[in-house]
Amino acid sequence: GLISQARRENRASNKGKTSIQRLADLLVNEQRVSRLLGGNFGVLDRYEGLFLDLLKTDTSVVLANAGEADEVVTIDVRRQIRWPSSLHGKSGLRVTEFPLARLDPDKSTAFDPLSETIALPNDNKLNVKMIQDECRFRFFDQEWAPELGDTIEISEAGATFLILKGWAKVV
Repeated sequence: GLISQARRENRASNKGKTSIQRLADLLVNEQRVSRLLGGNFGVLDRYEGLFLDLLKTDTSVVLANAGEADEVVTIDVRRQIRWPSSLHGKSGLRVTEFPLARLDPDKSTAFDPLSETIALPNDNKLNVKMIQDECRFRFFDQEWAPELGDTIEISEAGATFLILKGWAKVV
């Protein structure tokens, strides 16, 4: 829970049942919930930190941009399946450790997996044909939104990601 989370982050936890109830009361307002779902955590005022802590402690939460969770790794924390600095077999990205504080996308130090975990060369280009519709992705500062059947020229790292995800094939 929250106490274990605070202990892992080497900080005191002063949030209890009353704070959680007040946060829940804030979330009764539909307009506030709508703004929160739009990414505006500021609508929670002083309860923003508590909300983020609750998200971090809830293993059933999958953040929108986090990708697919590997059920076995998620459930059994004693099994080290993803060795740091190895390549993830479903994405071709480097397994990277980072502090929980970097999960907050609104902070200037937010973790950016599509630039910080790229392990393969970014200078060699390959042509790939999109075999999946409505794919939207980004590598470093370049965004892509190709359509089914489009052929794009992309870095080796990007091509590997798209092929492993089943979104493209080499042409």
